[in-house]
Amino acid sequence: MASVKIKRAATGIPAIGELKEVAIASIVVAAGWNPRSQFAGDGLAELAADIQAHGFIQPPVVTPLENGKYQLVAGERRLRAAKLLGLTHVPVNIKQLDTRNAFEQTVSENLTRVNLHPIEEAEGFERLQRDHGMSIKEIAARTGKHPKFIISRLQLVALGEKVKETILSLKAELAVGYLFLLARIRNDDLQLEVLKQILHTPHNEGLLPLSKAEKLVENYQVALGSAQFKTADQSLYPEVGACTQCPYNTTNLPREAFAKKEVCTNIACFREKQQRQFTKLRDENPEAVFIEAKKAKTIFASYSPEKLAYNCGYVNLDDTRNDYREPGQTKSWRTWLRKFDGEYMPRPHFILNPYNSRIYQLVREDEAEASIKKIKARLNPEEGEQKRLQSERELAERRKQKREQQAKKEAVEWGVQEIARAAVLNMPTPLVGQVGLTAEQVTGLKQYLLLLLRALNNYYFRDPFTLIARQRGLDLSEKERARPRYEHQDILVQHLLDKAAAEEDVAALMRLLGEIILAKAATEVTYSDDLPKALKAAAGEFGVNLEAKRKEILASLKQAEKQKGRKNKKEKVDEQSQTKA
Repeated sequence: MASVKIKRAATGIPAIGELKEVAIASIVVAAGWNPRSQFAGDGLAELAADIQAHGFIQPPVVTPLENGKYQLVAGERRLRAAKLLGLTHVPVNIKQLDTRNAFEQTVSENLTRVNLHPIEEAEGFERLQRDHGMSIKEIAARTGKHPKFIISRLQLVALGEKVKETILSLKAELAVGYLFLLARIRNDDLQLEVLKQILHTPHNEGLLPLSKAEKLVENYQVALGSAQFKTADQSLYPEVGACTQCPYNTTNLPREAFAKKEVCTNIACFREKQQRQFTKLRDENPEAVFIEAKKAKTIFASYSPEKLAYNCGYVNLDDTRNDYREPGQTKSWRTWLRKFDGEYMPRPHFILNPYNSRIYQLVREDEAEASIKKIKARLNPEEGEQKRLQSERELAERRKQKREQQAKKEAVEWGVQEIARAAVLNMPTPLVGQVGLTAEQVTGLKQYLLLLLRALNNYYFRDPFTLIARQRGLDLSEKERARPRYEHQDILVQHLLDKAAAEEDVAALMRLLGEIILAKAATEVTYSDDLPKALKAAAGEFGVNLEAKRKEILASLKQAEKQKGRKNKKEKVDEQSQTKA
């Protein structure tokens, strides 16, 4: 195909240098000179069509080489488009440039393109700074970019090669905000790990929102001020040396954006140093207990790494001891236990938090509470005795309330059955004994009662049915227990109705109906220790003494508690005797 002519009139820019048509084969493209690494196929096709229609409005710029060939300075996309058209020759603008000037012009010319990727811009600025010693101001003057923009883009130089390749290969361009976040992590493998989490959310929800990505990146860097080892210590991790001279310390990075922040951007190294500090503490404190990593996962709450798991059995010495009996006492556990020169300090337990790599000093909660009781008694013996007596009174009161609640519950359950039985016994004789009823009448009555039961099942809450089912010995099988817990009550109700459907005795069905209606009143919430009013009214109607039954049950509970106390006391005396022996 014939070459395409130059149309100078369209440029409006005077040609500098010699214009000449040369063979494409004689133009050399130097590797690594062009900041652009992506040449989109669609864009090249459009450019080729434009060249075919209008010619080269702005020809590529070249500089002659000693071997008769030409070094491409600017216009690599135009050259690629010409090859796409099948051209053998192209018009060029020949300039006499040395290698340095040719390189600088190549980089500068491409950095002014509007569709250049931020990563490509960063690499271009970095080449001018690194290979040709250009300052930020000089680069700004050469490219027309603001110095702050250049400084900002230079942060992206910290991106690893695999991360750059992945980002540049994406179909849709990743917002530059994500790139700056990734550049904060100065470990290539961790950068790639975070990028994967940004691109592939757990439930395929699309790109991770930038706000969540910021939180994610915070987990991969840490303020060096929080380190529990000496950051200037070179011997702790000789392979990497001290943090003060580390290239992953942001104060040592040649980027103004990080100059005022002392942050470790290599979390893997930081965690390793924390682990080595933990090992060092173990060697220096043979009397202390060091909790192993496997157990540590159960002690800290995974949902809140700074907090201990509920009821883990340990307390953090630096946490505040909040005593609900003494609202003003907000001292830390350490402050309490240091009294009397730490005489009552329990043996410390050192632990490395697996979630944030921090070392904590814990003590057993029961030992700490026992020590604080001794400290308080020593600080104020009279007050300590008063506290002991108060605790005993409170314990006795709680036991009393528990007994009364249990007695009430048992009296209610007994009353439901007795009232229902009494109600059936007081019914007319033909209904109770089925005297004078034909088989068809009995069947009809039975079906009617079952219909009422099923209607109650839909109308009332399920609690009464569950209560009656358990009273009648109906429980769940192992297979049924394996089902979701919210289904258990429905299953028990169904068992109750199935058993009722199999009953031949109309009186038994009438009693069941009465129990369910009464149980509804019995299971309603009451805000006093008194028995439910509806149940008391029914008990009075049928001569059932609920209050007497409750007193009887309460007396038996007290007696059982006394026997248990005697048994425990005897076992304790026997144990002490064996210890002395």
